[in-house]
Amino acid sequence: MSTANIGFEETLWKSADKLRGSMDSAEFYGLFNRKLRGVYSCVIENELYDLIISL
Repeated sequence: MSTANIGFEETLWKSADKLRGSMDSAEFYGLFNRKLRGVYSCVIENELYDLIISL
């Protein structure tokens, strides 16, 4: 893992802190992961549906 500072890290961390507000970081991480998995599962379902329809 690289530890190089490329210039936008501070802004990224401040944005993340603003988004999570008073929520605990572990709770925010769990919420973010559930949302991300939901998005990916929808994409996969759509691709599977398209594949099945094309058969």
